[in-house]
Amino acid sequence: MLPTGSRRGMFPAYVGRMNPTNALPNEQSNPLASILETYFFSYIDRGIGADETPLFTRTLDGTPLSTVIAEKFDLPPHYAEAAIDMARQEMAL
Repeated sequence: MLPTGSRRGMFPAYVGRMNPTNALPNEQSNPLASILETYFFSYIDRGIGADETPLFTRTLDGTPLSTVIAEKFDLPPHYAEAAIDMARQEMAL
């Protein structure tokens, strides 16, 4: 069952080494937290159901979320997919 309220948890340390190039300072220290905040919690806070957030639909305005994240954090596509999978697993706990 997907969560309906805000819950911000801890994330694996190695994700913090993703080294984004065009990110805000807090995103540089923990890009997974930024992914959760931007593509999940901000939607939950607006009353959108968890399964309708970009994190769980895997799209943002018709673009695959992995593409958006790969560009934002200057990551290879498979790292972006892994970050999405980790974020989804964190929310499923």
